[in-house]
Amino acid sequence: MATKQNFKDSYKRLQEISDILDKEEVIDVDQLIKLQEEAKKLYTFCNAKLKELDEKLDSKQDI
Repeated sequence: MATKQNFKDSYKRLQEISDILDKEEVIDVDQLIKLQEEAKKLYTFCNAKLKELDEKLDSKQDI
């Protein structure tokens, strides 16, 4: 069963990936590619959510 993606979990996973990359001195290239692809998807999702929020806040200020 698939779970719905949300900002909090996506951001947390981005932080985990960052920690993995910071801690590993030598990382397998295949693992690096997978982490980079996952991070890119998570970043895109989080960025879209932040833009959506920004637009909603801007529209409320126009009232």
